[in-house]
Amino acid sequence: MTFEPLKIGKYTIEKPIIQGGMGVGISWDQLAGTVSKEGGLGVVSAVGTGVYKNRKYLDSKEMVGKEHRPLEATNFYSFNALK
Repeated sequence: MTFEPLKIGKYTIEKPIIQGGMGVGISWDQLAGTVSKEGGLGVVSAVGTGVYKNRKYLDSKEMVGKEHRPLEATNFYSFNALK
């Protein structure tokens, strides 16, 4: 089976495969970057960024090293991790 390249504006995606944004630790830079390097379209999720990179971007450091994921919005989402 052969797929035609997908053109979005001025960009062309060699392989029209889109990896959707899966939050809370699944589709971050490594997965999205690998999909993009292979010719698809990788998507970075903005959901649950507070748990990114072992929670090093949390505003509230008392959550670092805990087994459970932070549930309150101030720690579940981290703008710095998303940047």
